[in-house]
Amino acid sequence: MPKRLIICSDCGKERLNISHGLCDACYRKQRRSKNPDAAKSSARRFYATHRDAELARNRQWEASHYEERLIYRKELFAKMSWEKRTLNYGSVARLTSRKELSISFLRDLREHTVCCPSCGAKLDYSVTPRNEKRKQNSATLDKIIPSLCYVTSNVAIICWRCNRLKCNMTIEDIRMLLRYVETHAVLGAAVENC
Repeated sequence: MPKRLIICSDCGKERLNISHGLCDACYRKQRRSKNPDAAKSSARRFYATHRDAELARNRQWEASHYEERLIYRKELFAKMSWEKRTLNYGSVARLTSRKELSISFLRDLREHTVCCPSCGAKLDYSVTPRNEKRKQNSATLDKIIPSLCYVTSNVAIICWRCNRLKCNMTIEDIRMLLRYVETHAVLGAAVENC
């Protein structure tokens, strides 16, 4: 029996008649609202039987739209503020570790931090897309004491270079590294004079 076009009594659009004078989308929405558990189990069964086809279709779409997605991401990051990018993007662990911070707090901190407190370089707050290399003076969020969380009393904005050098070092680690560099600099100077 051929399906006929009807005006859906719910959304008012002309669509194929499925049941009870509703279009397919409205009928599914009504069924989901009446019995959400049955709708979820039906969706799980469908996904389980069609999983491989769905994944293959998704991979094919991603491959065919790769360049468009890159351009979109660059444009999105170019419009995004440094504060929003710092708080809302990254791994799940990174996002949960920074949940105590707010965009307004970072905005205030940014206004008071023009230069890196460690090396004095002028900070660059532009957002760098993931596939591009960061600049040495890119602004990054630093945990002052690495073992503590990202909380308002334990964060500062420093440049990428200083943050990378500091990494998870404690004050004792930094002193130890400084002694090593000073000792070897003296030895290096003695070797050069020979």
